[in-house]
Amino acid sequence: IRRPPRSTPLYSSAASDVYKRQVLTALAAAPGAPNWYGEQRFGRAGDNAAMGLAMMRKQRRFDRDPRKNRLLLSALQSDLFNRWLARRIHAQEYRQVLEGDLLRKVGGGVFVCTDPAVDQPRLLAGEVLTTGPMFGVEMRGPTPGSPAHAREAAVLEEAGLALSEFAAVRKLAPGARRDAAVAIADWAVEQLDDDAVRISFTLPAGAYATAVLREVQKPVSETAPAAHDGDGHGHGDGDAGERDDRGAGDGDDRDRDRADEDTAMPRTPSSSPSLVDAGPAAQLKDPS
Repeated sequence: IRRPPRSTPLYSSAASDVYKRQVLTALAAAPGAPNWYGEQRFGRAGDNAAMGLAMMRKQRRFDRDPRKNRLLLSALQSDLFNRWLARRIHAQEYRQVLEGDLLRKVGGGVFVCTDPAVDQPRLLAGEVLTTGPMFGVEMRGPTPGSPAHAREAAVLEEAGLALSEFAAVRKLAPGARRDAAVAIADWAVEQLDDDAVRISFTLPAGAYATAVLREVQKPVSETAPAAHDGDGHGHGDGDAGERDDRGAGDGDDRDRDRADEDTAMPRTPSSSPSLVDAGPAAQLKDPS
């Protein structure tokens, strides 16, 4: 990673290296780094999610290749997951367990949180992880009426969606839970010369390395870029089409135009919350 030119008064070399280490230390702390979906999930033009929504609402033809249809619908689910994750971080709830949250035991199954006072220490100890929605009619959701349920419902409301709409694509996008955080291991920062450092770390399958690299490359005063502004990933993802960054598939221009014009769903916010505070508390924070 190359630093800005010396004429750019952003921060000193020593300060930037310290900051990188602080960022990685904070991200490595339980429960881990936010498990954003990266840019390639959304296609070269960034409109895969919008076309997936248009297809679900029968405003766009299904492709003859089921894999491409799954790619678009998965992009829609992924965009909604990123929105949910951004909301949790904005609300200072990323490292907080809410009543009704669906938690996953590390190496085990998923269960509903009925007592946050019991499960909160387990989250901070790295024993459990909060899971977020990959919306679909077969997805297991939080307890109705709970704070966790309200957070997920707000994401659908903001996007102008109802969960029942996913019934039309049940076979292609049944729904699932996704871990909100990803563990970072074996990280290191190595000084190469006056204007370059080497950063290394290990991520599990399904994680995007650029979600981490964005944080260590930005100047201290900057907020994080958009939730899907990355251009790479970790060690892969099990979902179909994850590595395809060529766009939406073979739909014609008219289908693309209709998706843009007829889809009410807004794009993921252009400024996602900053992932870490480099101070001693190492808490996630809002960009304001």
